[in-house]
Amino acid sequence: MNTLLLLQAIATTNNTVFPIGGLGDGSLVCILKETDKIVVLPHDVYVTSVDDLEIIAESFKELVFGLAEQGIELDNQIK
Repeated sequence: MNTLLLLQAIATTNNTVFPIGGLGDGSLVCILKETDKIVVLPHDVYVTSVDDLEIIAESFKELVFGLAEQGIELDNQIK
């Protein structure tokens, strides 16, 4: 099943998943509205519920700070 169609199906049935970005492989990064957790909806993987999604951050704030820390660390390694 197409990832976008699956996301639309999950979002319309219980209104809990909201896309906030994408990954280079076609996967979608989403926020779970009820818990504020950040999850990945994998490309070309059959997912039947939000419980099947991979949690990558406990909150949007954690995701943003984690990405910033990675950028700072990479910059320090380059110098």
